[in-house]
Amino acid sequence: MFVGARKIVADVVAGIDIRTPLNMKDCTRYADALLDDQLVLVSFDKLSPEDRMRSEDYMAGVCYIAGATVAKINDDLMMYAPGKVE
Repeated sequence: MFVGARKIVADVVAGIDIRTPLNMKDCTRYADALLDDQLVLVSFDKLSPEDRMRSEDYMAGVCYIAGATVAKINDDLMMYAPGKVE
């Protein structure tokens, strides 16, 4: 299912990389990109359930502070958009 979703997302959002964190530290770089007004697509499928929860919570906190939005694309893929993106 994820492979098909990746293709659809790539077609709709051309030029946007899907980032796949391997640890919590990777998410800090994605947060920096979001704070720099970049759209970030993150696939959490490579993380353990504990790290995934921590990473999703961290990114949600960054969204709250930055006035950004988060949307669930599928069970593993989340989209984080800066506040000025509609």
